[in-house]
Amino acid sequence: MREIYYYDELTGIYNRRFLYYWIDNEIKRANRFATKFGLIVIDLDNFREINNNYGHLEGDKVLIEFSNFLKSTVREVDSLVRYGGDEFIVLVPNTDTRGILELAQRILTNLNQTEINGHKVQCSIGYAIYPDDGINIEGLINQADRLMYQAKKDGKNRIGLKTEITKKIELPAKVLVGRENEINQITRNLNDYLTVLLCGEAGVGKTRLALEVKNLFPDHLFLRANSYAALSSVPYHPFCNMFREFVNKDFMLIQRVLKQMPEIHRQEVMKLFPEDRVVTIKGEELDKFRLFDSLKIFFVKLAELIKPGMVFLILDDLHWIDRISCELLDFLIRSMPRSLRIIGTYRIEEIKNSPINEFLGIWARENFYTKIELMPLSEVHTEKLLEMIMGNVSKSLIKFIYKMSGGNPFYIEEILRELERQNKIFYNGKEWILLAEKELQIPTSVEATIFRKIQFLDNETKQCLEVCAVYGQEFNYEIIALSLQKNVGETMDAIDRLLKLGFIKERGGDFFFFSEDIVRQIVYKSINRGDLLKYHRQVGDAIEKYFHNRLPSYYEQLAHHFTLAMDTSRALFYSKQAGMKCKENYAHKEAVEFFNNALKFEENIEEIYKIKMILAEIYYLMGENEKAIENLNACLKINPNDHRVYNKIVQVYEVMGEYKTALKYCYAGLKLTAGTNAVYQFSTSIAWIYTRLG
Repeated sequence: MREIYYYDELTGIYNRRFLYYWIDNEIKRANRFATKFGLIVIDLDNFREINNNYGHLEGDKVLIEFSNFLKSTVREVDSLVRYGGDEFIVLVPNTDTRGILELAQRILTNLNQTEINGHKVQCSIGYAIYPDDGINIEGLINQADRLMYQAKKDGKNRIGLKTEITKKIELPAKVLVGRENEINQITRNLNDYLTVLLCGEAGVGKTRLALEVKNLFPDHLFLRANSYAALSSVPYHPFCNMFREFVNKDFMLIQRVLKQMPEIHRQEVMKLFPEDRVVTIKGEELDKFRLFDSLKIFFVKLAELIKPGMVFLILDDLHWIDRISCELLDFLIRSMPRSLRIIGTYRIEEIKNSPINEFLGIWARENFYTKIELMPLSEVHTEKLLEMIMGNVSKSLIKFIYKMSGGNPFYIEEILRELERQNKIFYNGKEWILLAEKELQIPTSVEATIFRKIQFLDNETKQCLEVCAVYGQEFNYEIIALSLQKNVGETMDAIDRLLKLGFIKERGGDFFFFSEDIVRQIVYKSINRGDLLKYHRQVGDAIEKYFHNRLPSYYEQLAHHFTLAMDTSRALFYSKQAGMKCKENYAHKEAVEFFNNALKFEENIEEIYKIKMILAEIYYLMGENEKAIENLNACLKINPNDHRVYNKIVQVYEVMGEYKTALKYCYAGLKLTAGTNAVYQFSTSIAWIYTRLG
């Protein structure tokens, strides 16, 4: 009868009554023999969901099976207690803090590798040691409960640690490690070169090193111009990003610079400002080099205002820079004063097919810049980085992480996040140690690491991450909430979870971005085709709604999203608008891409005719005369009676030096325009051609 009194009816392990009996006797024994004992409090995470989704009978089966799991995990001398509901206590005689932590970690590790009655069950754990944490049952259980709730607060599926031995993994590292030689190189090279380019593989730390230069030159002004893969077809987007950040940071200084510039140059520079800060300027189309020259003047005036300091322009991720920005950068490099320095970064593996690649070859031949290639960290520097992030680290953990990461700082941080999430590492009071290396299946590349992280996201957070990846650039709560078609509160919770997991970072002012764009690319690649179409449509809808007062600034993004969403009508509309915008801003290559995209969706023969005419004009301006002729001939097939087509064909053949062919189209145009004022265009051209022919 006494035995039944001490047992839990459901699970068959001890109950609360036995707990009080055991601890009372164990305290007497510990005092008599000067020993210690401990207890571990275990609370199942999200157990209520099993009851709600599968019923209480299924919940009872899980509790019984979990009790059996504990029996197979603890020592024979340990006792198991069901404290109440889904809370259990392990009573551990003759132990200390290290022993209790090792047992707690074994329970956690084994549970993460086990299904309980067909369910993936996790738990949060607290512990207490007699007499260190309490001299009676109330004090011991209160201490263990506090640590268990601390584990819940810190994200569940972990052990709550006492404040004095709790160690946080601080990511990213606050101090740059292992780049002393590169920093010295930059310092020396900036005395001899106006432009320094940092290159290396993704994640090797190029951006971090570029930003570190700010600490070397604290009295100078640093402006940052980021390039984004999702905006690589948007003209001038790195410089637009630079001005957006500069306007938010020091609009008063910008105003002082603009006041010192001639009106015509001031208007040109303001074309690159955030739209809500400027008045739209109307007037004749100007040569793009006026815009380039205006920017040079802006930087010169800016440098004069901050003397004796200099202006440093950090151009990040040049492998995603658009073509027209390359031309602008080329102009600045060739004509900029010594008061302006440029530091650029790019990925070696992505530079080959980038517009900037051909310029790099030219600049190298003309000795316009110096290049510093960053290599992964050595094992010694990897150890220093880990110590900076974690404190004391065991040799086995250092060797494992270096082997898995190859010394790439981004890989190191991602692997650490994954190890921590899976509770594969823990701090034993002296150093961080690696648990059960043979059982680990940590991926050997960042892609595999990110895919693995995605798999463990709940559906809501995963959907938020995917929409952020589709959006493709800096974002805030509101635009993502609109894209998800959810309220801002839910979206904030999801974004906060993504922040904690390290997928994204906060820029400031409630704006966020992917910690590395390679992360965004991997996430994007993981989205199935059906969801991808849906997300691009939802993001396009959100941009239309959120930026309805300044849509022209987003024509390129809208064309991109609705094209990938297969939304024919809006893809067509915004491709045309984006094409015209690019043409007006001298970004001819991008304009061609958008107009050709519009042709994929356009069915109206008259509109096709208009687009072909515009393409012919752009190709003519670009000097691609054969393509101009090709589009003009297509126009003739649609409407052989439009004299404007003949006139443009004549112009193109004249430029090509094919005067006899030009004459043929002159006479055709002369015949077509007989009796109209337009006839004089062709008669004048005929006279000019015969003059050239002699």
